[in-house]
Amino acid sequence: MARSCTICTHQHREDIDKALVSGTSFRNISREFGVSLGALTRHKSNCILPGLEHASKIHEVKKALIESSVKDIQRADGLLGEILQLKDKALSLLSHAEESEDLKAAIAAIKEIRGVLEFQAKIAAQLAEKPQLTIVTHPDFIRMRTLMLECLDEFPDARIRMAERLEAEGL
Repeated sequence: MARSCTICTHQHREDIDKALVSGTSFRNISREFGVSLGALTRHKSNCILPGLEHASKIHEVKKALIESSVKDIQRADGLLGEILQLKDKALSLLSHAEESEDLKAAIAAIKEIRGVLEFQAKIAAQLAEKPQLTIVTHPDFIRMRTLMLECLDEFPDARIRMAERLEAEGL
């Protein structure tokens, strides 16, 4: 059976971890917290680095999801802006046609307005038909959350705190 990490169970573990990742010398940490150099080396290699690797991967996934969503929203915003400009232009043409009593131009403007409105209605209908995807139901997020909690299996207190925080945030 593997021996448990003495640093992980140390009462000042959080301070030791901070010192390790900030680059404080092992000798100074050893002296300040009364732990061995070997324990610090093992803790950094076996406990901190894997956790940082997992956190880095999770951060990359979150960043990619956010960047992808932002680009999609910007693209959709641009298209919506163009649709609204077409509608405004058609309404302006209709107004001019009505003022000049140009029946042919007014009918053409009305057709354009109808076309834009039909397009807007189609988009609205498609959005209403499609289930809305939220990040908390996305399979990649669920997998990431599960992986994160599994990584904390060896640290029950941290796992419980993480689960509580995720739940409190609605994640």
